[in-house]
Amino acid sequence: DIHIECDPSCSIKQLRQLVHDKTSLSTTRQRLLYFSGAAEPVILNDDNKRLSDFKITCDGRTVISVKDLGLQVDWRTVFLAEYAGPLVIHQLAVCSDGRLGKLNSQQFAIWAMISVHYLKRLFESVFVHRFSHATMPISGMAKNCAHYWLVGGVWMAYAYYINQAPTTTTGLTVGQIALLAVFALAQLGNLYAHLKLRWLRPAGTKHRAIPTGFPFTHCSCPNYLVEFISWLCVAAMMPG
Repeated sequence: DIHIECDPSCSIKQLRQLVHDKTSLSTTRQRLLYFSGAAEPVILNDDNKRLSDFKITCDGRTVISVKDLGLQVDWRTVFLAEYAGPLVIHQLAVCSDGRLGKLNSQQFAIWAMISVHYLKRLFESVFVHRFSHATMPISGMAKNCAHYWLVGGVWMAYAYYINQAPTTTTGLTVGQIALLAVFALAQLGNLYAHLKLRWLRPAGTKHRAIPTGFPFTHCSCPNYLVEFISWLCVAAMMPG
């Protein structure tokens, strides 16, 4: 148990710093729980709020529990690791044993589509996304990377390039060209939706706002919808 002197005007961010000063526990590793007598504790997770916003009076009997969330990693680093893995795996798959020159037109198109998708994701991770939380537990990063690397990388690379026998196709059909066009539009739509979400959050804040205007007027989560369309195009392009 530790005793910290503060008043109801103290912000959650300031309280985290006070805990750090007393325990040396990093502010990003702290989960603060206020036990008010209710069945479930209140999670103090909004750094911009004050203790008074949670009706905490700091009368000397106030109990706030601090849970150590464990080793943390920056969210931007998580995104970069998630998306870099599949991109590298696909490049290795098509470049090994001179396989790139052996791909049929459909397989080459799939390689290009997947590469563009993950390159765009890496670009957005560096220049577009603004994150609500600074960090996440490193165990979560391991699970996320395992999904992207194994499913989006190893399994897809094996299915699309290695386990498909070459066909006699010498070029793309009109339908396949149309798939490429739809894919390109979907990727641009996804980028535009992410930019609109970025513009709603001023730099250095956790401000949340409801997006309006096209395409959010017609769909709650257009960034997910167009990404789903992108992967449908990739699947439809897959050699039979």
